[in-house]
Amino acid sequence: MAHLLSELITYLEFDEINIDNWYFKLYYKGCVVCFFAGSLVGVLSQYFGQPISCDFRTVHSDMATDYCWIHGSSYIPPEYQPHMKCIVDLQGVTGEDDAPDTSYYQWVVFMQAFQACMFRFPYNLWKFFEGGLIRSFGTDGQAAIMIRASDASRNVDGVVIERVSGRFVNYFKSILHQNQWYFVKYVFCEWLNFGFVFINFWVIDLFLDGKFRYYGVEAVQYSLLSPAEQRVSSNPYCAIFPTEVSCTIPNIGAAGGEQHHNSFCVLAQNIINEKIYFVIWFYLAFLLVVSVGFTVYRICSIFFEPLRFWILFVKIRNDYDDDISEALESVLSRCYIGDWFVLHQLNKNVNVYFFRWFIKELRNELGREDKHSRHKRIFRTKNVSPHHDQKIRQDKVM
Repeated sequence: MAHLLSELITYLEFDEINIDNWYFKLYYKGCVVCFFAGSLVGVLSQYFGQPISCDFRTVHSDMATDYCWIHGSSYIPPEYQPHMKCIVDLQGVTGEDDAPDTSYYQWVVFMQAFQACMFRFPYNLWKFFEGGLIRSFGTDGQAAIMIRASDASRNVDGVVIERVSGRFVNYFKSILHQNQWYFVKYVFCEWLNFGFVFINFWVIDLFLDGKFRYYGVEAVQYSLLSPAEQRVSSNPYCAIFPTEVSCTIPNIGAAGGEQHHNSFCVLAQNIINEKIYFVIWFYLAFLLVVSVGFTVYRICSIFFEPLRFWILFVKIRNDYDDDISEALESVLSRCYIGDWFVLHQLNKNVNVYFFRWFIKELRNELGREDKHSRHKRIFRTKNVSPHHDQKIRQDKVM
């Protein structure tokens, strides 16, 4: 079990190449760790303790306890509820057959493991779509200290900024205007995360008999009550995860007659389950709020060019470098939205000083290409033959 805990901690570490953003990480790191940790704690609690303990006097206690855990037990009848610590609202429950049983709690560990895998899926899909594009630029741009080519000629060790910048510029030029689908696939995976929050919230509510929807709010309200008020109020923790239940075991007597043995059972496992799902409720609620805000941000970044400029500029601005604003504006004027997104991804994987240098070099290179293309068009126009001009005039007359 120790190696599982160490791997869970290692999973929180960031990758060398960042191909997503903090919003994405809230899902494939935050949610995965949250659900997988809950599943692991559930396994450990069963490994080191007993999930259920029953007090049977007339039958074999261990056998009866296993039966109650495997086949489930039900809520204690309403007339005995005032004597219990775990009071449950049994409105609509008219008999033992109507009372919900606890057998589905055996699936909590598996359910949480499945949900952890579900939140990992959009990231794996994006990793497949991304295809290592950002990694192709290399990691030299992450170097904290870079030297100029003149220093390298004096045998000074370090990463040469001109050399690295030239490689970045050449590679970016080779993929310029070819990154539209790259951006579309990323946005699709972002919205897939958003959809998975709603799906998981609905699945958990369905799994917990429709009582998860307001679980966090009701639990907080109950915790704010005084001890006297709590003793006479329905406990939302117990409504989903009862710790005190009644279990009836059918049996056959010595003469072949039908017998029933009833006992009071304590579900120790549910003490852990109620805390785990309390945290899960608030984390999913937090994600819902964040997802709405981030979706608005993403839509605005798609339709408003000034916002795209500001997103990059706010990270590389320098009060002592007035040229960077003009350079960035010049580069973005030649880029599609997919190219802007690649620049945004690169910005997260290099140091800010190198990125400023790269943007200026890219501005100069794209400017030279534009000037070269303009000269070629002028040259072609000047070298058009008189016969060709005459033919054009005749075509216009015709």
